[in-house]
Amino acid sequence: YAIYSKSGAVLERPRPIDSLFPPGSVCSRGGGDPIVLYDQFVDRWLLTQFTTGCKDSRSTTCHNCIAVSQTGNPRGMYYTYAVPAQPDPNGIQGSVLPDYPKYSVWSNCYVLTTRDFGGDLSAMGYSGVSIYVFEKQPLINGRLAKCDRWTLSQSTYGPLIGDDLHMLSADIDGSRRPPPGSAIPIISTQDDNFGAPFDGINVWNLFVNWKSSPATRLVLPVQLRVAPFNSNVCGLFCRSEVPLPGGQRVDSLARVLYRLAYHNFGSYESMVVVRDVQR
Repeated sequence: YAIYSKSGAVLERPRPIDSLFPPGSVCSRGGGDPIVLYDQFVDRWLLTQFTTGCKDSRSTTCHNCIAVSQTGNPRGMYYTYAVPAQPDPNGIQGSVLPDYPKYSVWSNCYVLTTRDFGGDLSAMGYSGVSIYVFEKQPLINGRLAKCDRWTLSQSTYGPLIGDDLHMLSADIDGSRRPPPGSAIPIISTQDDNFGAPFDGINVWNLFVNWKSSPATRLVLPVQLRVAPFNSNVCGLFCRSEVPLPGGQRVDSLARVLYRLAYHNFGSYESMVVVRDVQR
């Protein structure tokens, strides 16, 4: 990562994200897939990556690595955390591989969603989606106090989490918070080519109250029908598949794409997200 001023001047030259974490720690040997977020409500920066050791040794636990700036200065010190990935549901000793980790900022927490790979080393495959919810206030003060986790398995939830096996949680834009007590919207897509009754967008509600037990509750109140589509653009991933004006072509990931942007305009609330599909 590097740090620039708003005018484009280089303040910190590129360095490995690994360098944010203690030398010799599990997160000092990260596997990439980084995310950078700024939390405008508490003036903090989040830099994240994950580890991939469980991909090479199935008895190993992979980790989600989080660095949170101690002040609003991204050039200063960081609190760091190594959060273990969910156990492998296939009975393997190690954890799932928490692929495609995506983070979001909400009023009283940070949310992480991952698309998980599990199974033995010779045939790792999709196992489901994990949702991690981190209590914000302790995290920005150097303590990982509460972390609630949800796992939506492919075998149980199937079409509701889509053929792409991914979900995105809402990430706040602007300076206005959501109304007090609002659930965090989390979306997934479903495709009738992959067992769903219709093509649509599923809008889940994640309720968070750190004073209750359990602290989180996940429900699916809204399923939105959309125009027919085929989510299998070109398989799992392909290069130079999507045409752009002028003849250029870009890659396709065949899934909901980061971010799910949320904005509270006062009289109404809005969300924007993108998903590549084949019509």
